[in-house]
Amino acid sequence: VSALEATGDPLARKKAAKIRDCTKVERKLRCLKCGDCFFVRGLPCLARLCPRCDQARAAKFRERLERLVKGRKGLRQVVLTLRGDPGAGLANTITRILEGFEELRRRAAWKHAKVLAGVRSLEITRGSENAGWHVHLHILIDSGWLDHAALKAAWLAITGDSYVVHVNRKDGAAAVREIVKYVTKPADMKALDQGELTELVHALHGRRLIAFFGAWFKRANEEKAIEEEILEDTREQWVKVKRGECPACGGELVEERPNHSRGPDD
Repeated sequence: VSALEATGDPLARKKAAKIRDCTKVERKLRCLKCGDCFFVRGLPCLARLCPRCDQARAAKFRERLERLVKGRKGLRQVVLTLRGDPGAGLANTITRILEGFEELRRRAAWKHAKVLAGVRSLEITRGSENAGWHVHLHILIDSGWLDHAALKAAWLAITGDSYVVHVNRKDGAAAVREIVKYVTKPADMKALDQGELTELVHALHGRRLIAFFGAWFKRANEEKAIEEEILEDTREQWVKVKRGECPACGGELVEERPNHSRGPDD
């Protein structure tokens, strides 16, 4: 919140205000039966870069992906990279890699792999001053054999300057962990200065970080559907808490009041 406010950018400051309200604890309740604690807050803000909401998105995303990959063999993780360009803006770089991936899916190197289904997730890092932004696509696919050399050649032909492509076999659990972590943390905000953070906020605004395709495609905007589920879960928990019922076990909830007493070491 402090970092976003310090940029002075109107959009960043707006997100900071939403995130502050989202993470603010209004009440703390404890269940007399199971001992679980519940922190009553407002509705999730769903702002990009909000740590609470990004974790909720990742949890929902993980649930769906784990169902899809359960029992699947032949999973492969593909990582597409772009050569760093200090003169290229982040928004343009993101657009470039996403459009490049769509073109790759039309190439023979991809089609010969008989890709049945997949999901892609975006990762953003900041290189040195002379390297610019580094944008990667982490892609999990259910496919046949993938010709690594042909894929690299196709990616170089599409981008004109980028040929680093990684392909690895992954089991379901490892693949899910690898993909989901970029939904939780698309970029390391602590490593950015105010100008870079402002650019990141604007580049991610309204941008989808994940997308399913092939047999795994179900909804045009998966992130929007995930956010609706998060809101519905919150409302459902609110109803139970309002009745004094523990959402975990159904036991009685009591309010815990802050302890204002101070010890000798405080």
